[in-house]
Amino acid sequence: MYTQTGDYTCSYTNSSNCPSVDTLHLTILPGNIIPIIPNTVNDTLTICQGDGLSLPSPSNGITGTWSCAGTIDVSVIGTTACTFIPDAGQCAVDKLIYITIKP
Repeated sequence: MYTQTGDYTCSYTNSSNCPSVDTLHLTILPGNIIPIIPNTVNDTLTICQGDGLSLPSPSNGITGTWSCAGTIDVSVIGTTACTFIPDAGQCAVDKLIYITIKP
């Protein structure tokens, strides 16, 4: 497994059954970045019933949008799942959190 960007030599047998050597340049991209959602504990954001709710932006600079599994009504006690979906091109993955409204 290659872990660093650089030029690598590849030896193989070509279609004429002759040994060949080529040099390949590999660019290693960073792994997937997980958005860090502030003010969550165990991936849950808890607020009190009736409080205002603003879904936080990730603290590690990832940009994107929120998608929730239904409307969040802060007057109703319960839990709703929300997913932060990163904008394309950031090597970032979706992040699921839960919004819990407590009395």
